Amino acid sequence: MERWFPALFVLALFLWCATSVVAQEASAPKPGPSLAEIRAKLFGQAGQPGLVAAPGPFDLGFERIALTAQDLPQLLSLVEELKDLPPRAEVILRGQVDGIPFKVKRERTRSGNLEAKLEGLRFADREQFLSVASMLLRQGVKEFKLEGLIGNRKAELKFEEGSPPAQVSGEPLKPSQ
Repeated sequence: MERWFPALFVLALFLWCATSVVAQEASAPKPGPSLAEIRAKLFGQAGQPGLVAAPGPFDLGFERIALTAQDLPQLLSLVEELKDLPPRAEVILRGQVDGIPFKVKRERTRSGNLEAKLEGLRFADREQFLSVASMLLRQGVKEFKLEGLIGNRKAELKFEEGSPPAQVSGEPLKPSQ
């Protein structure tokens, strides 16, 4: 028995290590989809139509999207392309840009009105922030909320058709943020 003890000990240690690695891999969250995968699901690829081309309603959410600041133009392009949603369709994108949480929601209501909400995005400057608002207005969005950062300042713009003209509000971030 003494001869087998070291071999059994090594085998037990190996099995314990192997099961802990498998357990860690199983508990690690799966990464979210890329913008290319999201675009393919929404707009189709290789001759297959996407959900946006379908006439029926749908609710679709994407979670754990990991982006960098360099991906922001592609994300904003995707937001712009979602202008063609069918009635009663909603798309929600949640994730992080350089570790900062964001949420994008585009919806076409039952009556056909477009709505948008963009939260947590960091814009290069005021012009980029306002160009997104302008794009939404050109698309005929009836109601939107644009909230994020311009440099180190919080910025928010709300628009609702029939309300007084919107103004950009902002305040400096506290050092702890």
